[in-house]
Amino acid sequence: MSNYRRALIPGGTYFFTLVTWHRQPLLAGEERIGHLRESFRRWSALSCGVVTDL
Repeated sequence: MSNYRRALIPGGTYFFTLVTWHRQPLLAGEERIGHLRESFRRWSALSCGVVTDL
């Protein structure tokens, strides 16, 4: 595993790429894409300290 150096900057953003086992299309399809968007929305609200009707 690589040992990457990362700057610890408050509010900083990381970009990373994930690959599924044998590149299976796990998030293909409109319904699953909707679930992924919703999970990002919830994570963003929680990580910013914003509590919404989850």
